[in-house]
Amino acid sequence: MTGKRAGIYRRISLDRSGEGLAVERQGEDCRQLVALRGWTVVDEFTDNDISAAGKVKRPGFDRLLCAVRDGHIDVVVAWSLDRLTRNRRDQLRLIEVCQQKQVNLALVRGADVDLSSAVGRAVADILSATARMEIEQKSERQVRAIRQAAEKGRMVGGRRAFGYTADGLKRDRSEAALVRQMYDQFLSGVPLRAIAAWLNEKGVPTPRGNRWRTETVRVVLANPRNAGWRAMRPVDPGTGRREFYHSEPVSKGTWPAIVSDEVWRATVASLRDPSRRSSPGNAPRYLLSGIARCGWDGCGLPMFSSQSQGVRTLRCQTRRHVNRKAEPIEALVEAEVLGYFSGPARGAVEPPTGGPDLEDVRARALALRAELRTLLADRASGVLERDEYLAIRDGHRQQLAELDVVIAQAAEVDVTAPLRAAEDPGMVWASMSVARQREVLRRVMDVVVLPGRPGQPHGSRFDPATVQISWR
Repeated sequence: MTGKRAGIYRRISLDRSGEGLAVERQGEDCRQLVALRGWTVVDEFTDNDISAAGKVKRPGFDRLLCAVRDGHIDVVVAWSLDRLTRNRRDQLRLIEVCQQKQVNLALVRGADVDLSSAVGRAVADILSATARMEIEQKSERQVRAIRQAAEKGRMVGGRRAFGYTADGLKRDRSEAALVRQMYDQFLSGVPLRAIAAWLNEKGVPTPRGNRWRTETVRVVLANPRNAGWRAMRPVDPGTGRREFYHSEPVSKGTWPAIVSDEVWRATVASLRDPSRRSSPGNAPRYLLSGIARCGWDGCGLPMFSSQSQGVRTLRCQTRRHVNRKAEPIEALVEAEVLGYFSGPARGAVEPPTGGPDLEDVRARALALRAELRTLLADRASGVLERDEYLAIRDGHRQQLAELDVVIAQAAEVDVTAPLRAAEDPGMVWASMSVARQREVLRRVMDVVVLPGRPGQPHGSRFDPATVQISWR
């Protein structure tokens, strides 16, 4: 049996460290077996961090089959048979090609298998069936252990959740505040992609140190942990994969909630709504395009964004009248909007019939936040004991979360609701998508852009008087 050309196959399902140490250990053992037999290693094939039980493509295994089919190797060496195959489909592919080319299997943990004979193929069948049974039994035990932990509200490993410390039992103060803002923004109509862009602009990384994407935001918002719940994701019987959304919560967790149960459930219901668009489509990019009107005498047509010498402008759709630099006009309009909703004029916007009294909601929220600041000061000075402080604080936070739900529900029928109820309208405005901001403008104002001053030199200071804003 000397002089054979050996191909070594290495695989591990989960590489927690990402360093490939387990597959390297398999390779060392396989090379020792090759040396002991007097064979020569002509190639090595590796699938690191890839399961052999499912339908995931294994590039290393496919390369191994091609090498056998092309006659490049005489014997396949692996640490054990379950490193090579764990499903019937791949086992049949391996047996077929090895039988055609008279190639045997040599296992570090097991005897050689002659796939060219009926007995050898029967042995391979028995070994594979036994391995599959052990895997399924292990899976059943793991699922039962996870279920038991869920029923008791305990964690079972996993990656760190955004908003919590590494042990998962305490809130990370800065991240938890961001999580609350993410829920507020989403329930106010901000798209997932806009929330991801907002986090990236703030320089906030995901728990794995990556940039935020739409799906990453969805994962955070859908996580029942944020409402203090322990839940499980059901397994799809057709594919064997876990579904994205968790089932009904199993029990209360042993960690503090970041948002109320009502906020989380309202968010998940919206995320699962099939009527929500999953692609951005032709979403508006600029604040005033199609909203501002041309102030040329007798025109009044909508203006649209354009480019002039590398500068974005607002231009009359006739292309013959007003054409003005867009940024200073948009900055003026935003300042006017924020001034409007920061002052007494906010009450001039009539809410829909039967809607909540948002001035009352705002007053209650302001009072609760003021009391929270007083509580914190009393705790710091020793007036309040820790348990007493936490009980009052959590009660106030629960009331604030309930008010947030009222505002979010009002925003579904009145886009100005979050601005009218906000302590800081500027923060709410900045969190809104451009599409939402444009809806606010249509609700409260008309914008007319006049021509620039005759003879005004290029680059001169912007004159606010050339923009006429009338409130509805």
